[in-house]
Amino acid sequence: MSGRKRQIFLPIIIIILGAGGAFFLSNLKKPPEKKDEKTEVPVVNVQTVQLKPVQLQVGSYGVVEPKYETSIVPQVSGEVSYLSKKFVIGGFVQKGELLAQIDSSDYEAALLLAEANLADAQASLENEIAQAKVAKQQWSELSNSPTQLALRKPQLAKAKARVKAMGAEVQKAQRSLERTRIVAPYNAIIVERGVGLGGFVSSGGKPIAVLQNTEVAKVRLPVANSKLQYLHRDGEFALVELTADRAGQPHTWPAKIMRTEGVVDKKNRMTYLVAEITDPYGLSTEKAPLKYGTYVTASISGISVQNAIRIPRKLVENQNVAVLDSQEKLTLKTVTVLRYEDKDAIISSGLHQGDRIIVSALANRAEGEQLSLMKVKPKKSPNIDKSDTQLALQGE
Repeated sequence: MSGRKRQIFLPIIIIILGAGGAFFLSNLKKPPEKKDEKTEVPVVNVQTVQLKPVQLQVGSYGVVEPKYETSIVPQVSGEVSYLSKKFVIGGFVQKGELLAQIDSSDYEAALLLAEANLADAQASLENEIAQAKVAKQQWSELSNSPTQLALRKPQLAKAKARVKAMGAEVQKAQRSLERTRIVAPYNAIIVERGVGLGGFVSSGGKPIAVLQNTEVAKVRLPVANSKLQYLHRDGEFALVELTADRAGQPHTWPAKIMRTEGVVDKKNRMTYLVAEITDPYGLSTEKAPLKYGTYVTASISGISVQNAIRIPRKLVENQNVAVLDSQEKLTLKTVTVLRYEDKDAIISSGLHQGDRIIVSALANRAEGEQLSLMKVKPKKSPNIDKSDTQLALQGE
């Protein structure tokens, strides 16, 4: 073969051999093994059912008000000669404490005059009694029967009546004098004051003060008719927990339902329960003050249900609750929801002691779906160095 032909065929032979080698090597390579696709099992967390008595709560709201409010109207007229330092809006006063004094000089003089008239009437009565005795003795010596006038009985009766009248005048003057002292009828906070020092007040005129009792407060709590079934005796004497914000922090106060107003409100069709709070301003205790006019939310203690459980209401869907059975499969149980309270549902039947309620969120709740229970890792006890322990023991 000439050199020229060798140059032509040699590259062709190399290409053919290379292609053949590549084909041979490709046939020797094993195809990749197909791996079985594994289905991921959802991991869930559960809550174990513990059936026990559950006390129902009925929510409401209201505004704190005083149980007693009094407008003090002057019963005598005169100039205001004294005002207590506590007689200001927002001031706290005790029962019987002097708030203001009306000039009493005229009423003291009237009392002295009434007492003098009473003394004069008593002296006249004593004189008539003596004269009546003399007249009776004189007529007893005569055979003729005396008349009532001869025995001075009408004069004696008149003298007795005058003594009673003068006694009533003294009592009236004493009351008028006492009424010049304006005193607090009970422990109270002053919410209005309508008089100043040196001002003149008239009997039966404008109120000089408005007081609100600080011993007991009340809250009118509206309750829907459908919720009364969850209360004993329509809530009478039920315990109540009132909650309100104070200085940006939530506070609670205990209260008690003392009565129901006994009628259904025409506007909102609610029944009003009246709760009372003792010592709302904390004057005799150390609790936080609950000021009048505060808006509060109330939780009224209701009936107790046996063998029930409270769960988040989001776990109930179409009256069904997802439960993890013994084979770790999803089972839907139909339950009876006694009532919903805010974010909770109270289940009265359908669940049994020890059932495991699925509390994890699931894309769908398919009956019989295989699940896996989340494993909780036990907490590791901290490593304690023996030398440190020995030092600690020596230190003791």
